[in-house]
Amino acid sequence: MKNRLTSGRPIILYDGSCPLCRKEISHYRRMDKTHQLEWLDITSASSDLAAYGISFEAAMKRLHSIDGNGEVKTGTDSFMLIWGQLQYYCLLAKTIKVLKLQRPLEYLYQWFAEWRYERRCRDGCQIPR
Repeated sequence: MKNRLTSGRPIILYDGSCPLCRKEISHYRRMDKTHQLEWLDITSASSDLAAYGISFEAAMKRLHSIDGNGEVKTGTDSFMLIWGQLQYYCLLAKTIKVLKLQRPLEYLYQWFAEWRYERRCRDGCQIPR
């Protein structure tokens, strides 16, 4: 498989079969007017996950991203990566860093991610065909 990082753009991995995730990512994609980020729906490209050492289950449990250096990030670190690349949101990312809010936001994100995973995958998370 060709490494997607050859484009030099960070990659955002998201659950394209989750209505909530789709809506949020659609918003970010509209904001990404200069195509700073690459968006990868894990439900239609699950085989790409192995190239980055990420299991499908792990990707379903938390937002994952790969930065421009190939480093895997999750949770609020992934949001900071997204926000740092988008107009207006970059101010939010800077504010969070200055006020040192990443750790408290990570706790909130973890709670939400567990709730979403339980709700979304209570009967098992299957890769759509």
